[in-house]
Amino acid sequence: MASEILNLTARIVMSHASMRELTPKELVAVIKGLYATIALLVAEDAVPEPKAPVTRQRKPRKGK
Repeated sequence: MASEILNLTARIVMSHASMRELTPKELVAVIKGLYATIALLVAEDAVPEPKAPVTRQRKPRKGK
């Protein structure tokens, strides 16, 4: 998973950096920030959302 995040981060940063001039410090900040954001989104997606409790209707008992 980490390699997928790193690959996606690299592709996005390369595209961004090709469109604007960045200092080395800015480039590092963009890489770190983007990696952290993508990792957070992936982690949030991996956690299942809590499900509402299922209420079951009871069948009426048959008379004896």
